[in-house]
Amino acid sequence: MVLEMIYEETGKNLSTSISVSPWEFGFCSDDTLIYQRHQQHLQDTYKIPTWESRTDVPKWVREISLIVTIHMEHWTGYTFNTYRTVIEKAHWIAKHINPRNVLLYLPGWDGRYYWNYGEYSPADSMGGRKGFEEMMTQLNNMGFRTMLMVGMNMVSKTCENFEQWGQPSLSMNVSGIPQYTLVDWDGSRHYLHGFNAMLTIGAPGWQTHLIEEVLSLHRDFAYDAMFFDISAAWTNEQSYDDFEGISSFIKSLKSQLPEDILIAGEGWYDALATLTPLMQCGHTDGLLHYHDEPYSPMFDTYCRNFGHLCLGDLGRGSTGVHELGYNPIQTVPYRKGVIPTLAIVENTLEVAEDKVLEVIHNAIKYQQEFI
Repeated sequence: MVLEMIYEETGKNLSTSISVSPWEFGFCSDDTLIYQRHQQHLQDTYKIPTWESRTDVPKWVREISLIVTIHMEHWTGYTFNTYRTVIEKAHWIAKHINPRNVLLYLPGWDGRYYWNYGEYSPADSMGGRKGFEEMMTQLNNMGFRTMLMVGMNMVSKTCENFEQWGQPSLSMNVSGIPQYTLVDWDGSRHYLHGFNAMLTIGAPGWQTHLIEEVLSLHRDFAYDAMFFDISAAWTNEQSYDDFEGISSFIKSLKSQLPEDILIAGEGWYDALATLTPLMQCGHTDGLLHYHDEPYSPMFDTYCRNFGHLCLGDLGRGSTGVHELGYNPIQTVPYRKGVIPTLAIVENTLEVAEDKVLEVIHNAIKYQQEFI
């Protein structure tokens, strides 16, 4: 057996010397003991409150037993749902489950997915501001909760005044190499365009800009939850500490939002449990990784997760706005730490009604057993 042990200093603290904490390693007959010790370390270090006692989990969130991902406009401009068809699908869902138990997650709500990241507003292609306002009003009147999506660290370099708040906030790894990502369908042209830039949330310019965007959206449209894309991405930044950055960002944002607004994010690492109580699970090429594995108490004592954006729809396995394109994995496992999740594209309800009703049945069961 080869054991490689690595300690990496943060980029902003690099110097000619380093102090490393003592290592403890050995053999154990039951790995549960290791997880339990680590969970206790997390509890002692971060003082994470339990799911039931968290003040950043609004009361309405504890009634959610189904998260419905309604895909809207893809990066290419292909539109799965408009503001009007979201309303129609919500009416169908309301016939089968109490809307107060449902959170509607709306990726691509602002038009071409990722295309305008950094500047968020309703898209004319799906009904414009008037259509979006009507959708949000009707969903609220039906009793649904709504979650919009913005990028924690990804923007289009075409955003207005990018050179003022974006360029100084570029994500640079410890070697000074800028980071980037793209979301073309199935990745076929990932290297042919480069309009997206990755920023570090620790940079004051980007943090201020993003907070202003999120607050403005709430003033205008009164969403119930805000989902931050790629929030768990951690880069050893050259000039900032990613965890310190997201911590200060969420603290500042929450101090300016009403208490009943949920902050959710993509992915998980242990310290992040202090900041985003609801998390989308991770994935590798469509294979979903649930954060309550391999030791559920280390996660579901404090948080809940739900199916990733690349979860396939029940009709044809479409991943909607997500760049994967197709995923044969179309349902999530049934257990306390994983809220039942349903992916909907343009025709899911029509071609896979029986399968959809099975997911809704599981959501009702989840509500009865775990809520």
